[in-house]
Amino acid sequence: MFRATSLILISFGLWAHAGQVTTQGTGEISLVPDQVHFLIVIRVDNDQAGRALGEADSQSKAVIDGFRELGVIDDQMKTLSLNVYQAHDYRDGEVIRTYYVAEHRLRITLDNLALIGQGFDIVAQQEGQLQASIQLDSSQRKLAMDQALAEAIRDARRKATIMAEAEGMQLGAISQMTNTRLLNPGSSFDDRGIGFEGSTTVMPGQITISTTATVVYDLELIDTTGVPF
Repeated sequence: MFRATSLILISFGLWAHAGQVTTQGTGEISLVPDQVHFLIVIRVDNDQAGRALGEADSQSKAVIDGFRELGVIDDQMKTLSLNVYQAHDYRDGEVIRTYYVAEHRLRITLDNLALIGQGFDIVAQQEGQLQASIQLDSSQRKLAMDQALAEAIRDARRKATIMAEAEGMQLGAISQMTNTRLLNPGSSFDDRGIGFEGSTTVMPGQITISTTATVVYDLELIDTTGVPF
């Protein structure tokens, strides 16, 4: 009797599990930018590598000091890369000059969008081959990422529920979940060596945090009364 009962329970469980359904949910959160990242490239060439590096370092320090005067703290200023390489100038297929190029790339974050113009002025005041662009961002990005992920998981469940009910089934336990983040960068502006004055008006929706969640659910059969097997 005990063996027969065990066999019936195993068979019962097999019938209750009716496969799986996989859905992908999407979550989006729009933010109003309240930060701006300056991406600055300082490029210096010289016949000697040491001098090229020294000149690039001097210009980098001048830029950093200028942003410090705007109230930017050291934690908001980062060196993204420092590179030195040999370059050549050609004429009629002949090398007419061999020299070294030093490139220093900085990222400096401002918490006040009204200072964007002054930031470009700091860069424009330096001599040499300096380029700057900006990328808008939000101090609430991490929180928005979490909110977008939760929304994506809810969206995945909603879609899975529709699919299951269309086949006369219901969702069971979650078998697997994966997350793919699709982070859209903030709006950007390229500087051509000319600063600008005045404040900047930024409207909502300039930054959209988008993420997806793929969820695999077990499916369960239900009888005509709506009670799971």
